[in-house]
Amino acid sequence: MLVEHLYRLSFEPESRWSLIFAPAVSPPGLRVDHVESYILGFLAALELTGGVDPELPAFRRWFEAQVGPTRPGSEPHTPLEHQAAVRRFLGEVARYVVERRREWRRESERPRAAVG
Repeated sequence: MLVEHLYRLSFEPESRWSLIFAPAVSPPGLRVDHVESYILGFLAALELTGGVDPELPAFRRWFEAQVGPTRPGSEPHTPLEHQAAVRRFLGEVARYVVERRREWRRESERPRAAVG
């Protein structure tokens, strides 16, 4: 559920990502912690409604194997670094879908996160 949802969001224009992940933040901007909060909220809502995301454990294992552990002090500091980190994350989500869940793919276009 979450992985497919994030994959679908990766098709949105980057200019809309801050409106999706942090709509009430002023001034507008996209930060990694906004995406993290969005994901945690999605998972909390799923849990409250009794839902289970069977894909999430496999995605987490795959993602951690791809990017490795996060090093303290390696978090983004500037707005451009945050934007790039979110783009990389959504690009990894898209890559996971292409490699592991072809039935979710949208053949007509590439996710914007995968466009360099």
